[in-house]
Amino acid sequence: MVSGSPYADDYDHDSGRLAFPSVTRLVYRLFKSNFSAFVHTLEMCPNIQILDLRGHTAMDAEAASHDYGRLAELAVHVTHIHIHAVNNMYRTIVALYTPQRRSFIVELPLGQSPEGTLCSIFSDLRQGVRLSITCSLRYETMHLSYWDIDGTDSQGMHRGLFRCRGDTVQTLWNHLPQISLSEITIDAALLGGVLGTHLVLPVVHELTISITDIDSFAFPETGTPRFPELRLLRLAVAKSLSMLFISASSLASFIFDLRIDGGVLAKLVLENVTMEGGIAEVAAVVHEH
Repeated sequence: MVSGSPYADDYDHDSGRLAFPSVTRLVYRLFKSNFSAFVHTLEMCPNIQILDLRGHTAMDAEAASHDYGRLAELAVHVTHIHIHAVNNMYRTIVALYTPQRRSFIVELPLGQSPEGTLCSIFSDLRQGVRLSITCSLRYETMHLSYWDIDGTDSQGMHRGLFRCRGDTVQTLWNHLPQISLSEITIDAALLGGVLGTHLVLPVVHELTISITDIDSFAFPETGTPRFPELRLLRLAVAKSLSMLFISASSLASFIFDLRIDGGVLAKLVLENVTMEGGIAEVAAVVHEH
């Protein structure tokens, strides 16, 4: 990891500069006022493909005088960028973003709503999107949760926005059309409130419901969109949690509410989940379980 400049403060740059053309991955920590040192490091490494940029809580506020244009120019050929952000990094994030990046991930600082519309990075994803919205951190006493949004399309384009608050998740649909989604993994707590903003998810063929709070889990009674092309439904509880017991009748009702074309789900997968009661109702709406 690099966190400063290889040059002394009194170094005469006209006498020559270091160059490391074989370096293709750089992990750099921005600390206090070392923006120019970061730029110098990129100048030394012209063939960087992967950039892992980490902020520090002691970093100074971003200055308008910083040469963000030069930063964008030096990073133009970087294909994968992961930014671990702190409060004073928004201009840096914007300077490093382009729709052409193969991978662009931003991890937000806790408690900060993203400035501008960082969810707009998901508009770069095209067809066949595998989307995941899962819980990264939950404060039970404050009824506060943070969410990780992660999406990859069929061409391998990858976008991520981590540690989002719930209101940020809601803005995702302004930038990611439902017609582009093919697979969804979503926390059970968001199933109705987030997916329920859609009436139909027309081409989603695989739905995974991640259950992270087994004590309060219940299938939503309303607000579930229609999944006409759904083929696989997975209910997943982490192995670190206790087994979740659900009634077969409530599961069958939920599958029915998905309004799958033909009325029958091709495959049901239960991970650390056990059905209670007679399974005849489930067998009527699931081909394989």
